[in-house]
Amino acid sequence: MRRLFVFDWDGTLMDSVGRIVSCLRQAAEEQGLADLGTRPSGT
Repeated sequence: MRRLFVFDWDGTLMDSVGRIVSCLRQAAEEQGLADLGTRPSGT
């Protein structure tokens, strides 16, 4: 069976920012890293 992984870091195929941030936060939490919170928009 062949598998295809598509990485869309720049949002060309879909608006993936929310999913990427969610995954990175979950990975950080699992490693015991502190949550840095959210940045104000425009910064």
